Amino acid sequence: AFLDHSRQFVLRADELLGAYFRAHHGGITLKKILADLSGKLGDGPDALAPFLQFALHGHLIRLEQRGIVARSASSPVEYRQV
Repeated sequence: AFLDHSRQFVLRADELLGAYFRAHHGGITLKKILADLSGKLGDGPDALAPFLQFALHGHLIRLEQRGIVARSASSPVEYRQV
């Protein structure tokens, strides 16, 4: 059950991030992505939403490694679709 739930989360996050980057052009911070997508990624209490940053950051790293997004060298880091 846990592995199935985890896999569904990964697939949902990939789907949401893909759609998000197609709809938003230019630099997007992890903070902005988290604010816009946290309610769509799970049914946990709002108090747990900040902890999604770790999962989303992992997804962004993977998307960057796959050449789908690029990140800026600025601070705060901004991501954009390649």
